[in-house]
Amino acid sequence: MLMIKICMIAIFVYWINTVHAQVPVHIKFYHSVNEKALLADSVYEIAQTQYHIKRLRYYISNPTLLNSSTPAQTAMPEVFLIDAFEADTVFIDMPAGTYNAISFLLGTDSLQNMSGATEGALDPLNNMYWTWNTGFINVKMEGEITKSGEAMERMQYHIGGFAGTYKTMRQLTIPFGKAIIIKEGAPFRIELLVDVSRFLKGVDVIDNLVSPLIMMPGKQAASAADLLVTMFSLQNVNVDF
Repeated sequence: MLMIKICMIAIFVYWINTVHAQVPVHIKFYHSVNEKALLADSVYEIAQTQYHIKRLRYYISNPTLLNSSTPAQTAMPEVFLIDAFEADTVFIDMPAGTYNAISFLLGTDSLQNMSGATEGALDPLNNMYWTWNTGFINVKMEGEITKSGEAMERMQYHIGGFAGTYKTMRQLTIPFGKAIIIKEGAPFRIELLVDVSRFLKGVDVIDNLVSPLIMMPGKQAASAADLLVTMFSLQNVNVDF
């Protein structure tokens, strides 16, 4: 009987520490082009090419914090739709502790694509869904591009595909550069910079891409997905902001 009571107490203490000692984590995304804020009514020049970005939306799945010295603590699985032209902040709860990196999936995983989920961020009315067999558009960038001495072209990068060789979801892990201690009752804010120019500078060299259009899963979309992850970097972390 004594051993049963001890086990019950241990389970209760574990439950208190892991369920109740939760800290709100705010993940803020700042979007830019060559260190200038990304604005819907602005035109940006990169290597003698002008870009007018009218739409940028993408999925972030299962964000969590990592600590290399202990088993990873996992937040509740969740998917978020980020719009670059809205003040988007992702909110998750994590156990108090020491962390040195943030990790998330850029895009939607196979389960989300196959589950038939149609609510919240995955609602087809968000215009981020193709069909049952091609799934969700992980990243959508649209606008106009004008190269020096050439006529303006439509720019449409709809990057998706969740199965096979050319799947386009990508796992990102962004280090903090040091260990950060977050405590119960002290909100924690992570600021991530999303520099679109890092993608635009490389997209022209994708194999057989003759115009700024990628509209279906395949080799070009997979190559674009590899470039998209380079847009993300750490800007700042704040404890008890």
